[in-house]
Amino acid sequence: MMTFGPNRVKPSSSQITDIDGDGDMDMTVSFNAKDAGISCNMKNASLKADMFDGMQIVGDDDLKDICNHR
Repeated sequence: MMTFGPNRVKPSSSQITDIDGDGDMDMTVSFNAKDAGISCNMKNASLKADMFDGMQIVGDDDLKDICNHR
């Protein structure tokens, strides 16, 4: 399972394709920022994923000002 943001929502969509043309399959996921609990003043957010073998992956990164980028 994969979740994003303070509300730990699941992806609204996902796709597996070779995004960067390197021959490796890449996964892209989309989340609704409002549902995820992302607000204008937030500076970072976390993505969490549980792998099939029980391992957990956690990623944290900075956010752009979502209120000024429409």
